Amino acid sequence: MLAGLALLESSPYQGAARRARAKIAAIMNEDHREPVQEVLGSIHVNEAAAETHDAVSLGILSDAIAAKRVVRLTYAGEAEDGSPDHTTSTVRDVETMGLLRAGDAWLLTGWCRLRHAIRGFRISRITHLEILDEVPPDRDPTLLRADLARWPTRQLA
Repeated sequence: MLAGLALLESSPYQGAARRARAKIAAIMNEDHREPVQEVLGSIHVNEAAAETHDAVSLGILSDAIAAKRVVRLTYAGEAEDGSPDHTTSTVRDVETMGLLRAGDAWLLTGWCRLRHAIRGFRISRITHLEILDEVPPDRDPTLLRADLARWPTRQLA
């Protein structure tokens, strides 16, 4: 369990993972502490992507998803080389649905009111995020499942 939580250090759930690890460590049987630390010390992870310094706090984004809020985001366009193009930014209201890991990027998934469809927004291209007080109407969950069915994905829970 501790190894799995450690893998979340580079995810939007890093804060929750740290709290869960601390709780597990606090109740761990003293006889198990040293062997567990020895095993954990032998596990190494090479991150596929370099650490980014996104404009949007991942903790705030996770809170918006958990609260099922509509967010207003400023989303940078994409340049030909794949980098954010801030000259083609759009402002969108999005009904948050969850997170998706695609290759080396985290995406916010949700119903985009501008496009009237489910969209994925690279977190690295979200330059501003405002959590609105609005709770969106329930969307048919098969919409998201159908959209994800086009891609090889796995659900973590």
